[in-house]
Amino acid sequence: MLVEAASGLSVELDHRLRLPGRKEDRFDLFLPDPAPGLLIDLDPEWTHGRPGSLERDTAKTAAALAAGLDVERIRSRGLPPVPVHGLTHHEAGTGVDPEDWAEAVGFVLRRRGLAWRQLAPAEVTAAFTKGAQLWENVVAGPKVSAVDVAPHLEEEFVANLTNPGRGPNRMPPGCNDVCAWRCRKPGCGYEWEAVLHSRVLAGSGCSRCGYKRMGAANSRPGRSAGDLLGSRSARR
Repeated sequence: MLVEAASGLSVELDHRLRLPGRKEDRFDLFLPDPAPGLLIDLDPEWTHGRPGSLERDTAKTAAALAAGLDVERIRSRGLPPVPVHGLTHHEAGTGVDPEDWAEAVGFVLRRRGLAWRQLAPAEVTAAFTKGAQLWENVVAGPKVSAVDVAPHLEEEFVANLTNPGRGPNRMPPGCNDVCAWRCRKPGCGYEWEAVLHSRVLAGSGCSRCGYKRMGAANSRPGRSAGDLLGSRSARR
């Protein structure tokens, strides 16, 4: 909200797009004006300094640019630049001070000839209040979550691989985030990956337990391969 107040531009948070050949991507900020709009990703070290983060950031940015979108990235000081041709490297401080990151966004906008002004203390406070309210709405999750529909998923959930830190209580039943799961049945503990909606709406579960149930069903008297072959022979 600091960016919106200082620039006078409309700012959309958590903008989502489905780029060609990719699952849904999320961009931290989207400024629709001036058209066709500007996407800005903010890369703090605590979320973008993990193993594999640079590769994911690179693939996402390259796909967005290849699709003809206007993209900027601002990264924590010390993180390596995203190695995509034509992408300018911008830095913010090493922490998560919102004023520091807003000022980095302001630098990007001023460089593009867009307006940016210094906010008075009262304006900063008002922007923080509005931002906190919006954040509460985001973390509150959907009105009907995946856990509301399928409560057992909460104890089987291990991690959200698409959006780390987002649990099934904050995802709608039809969400297409890929998650890691662990079977809680005694003696199993099998781990696998599956899209959330396949578990909630299609009812998919542990494949290892499924194979065991299938094997047990086929081993009942009269259901084994020998029994079935024998019954066929007897009918001839």
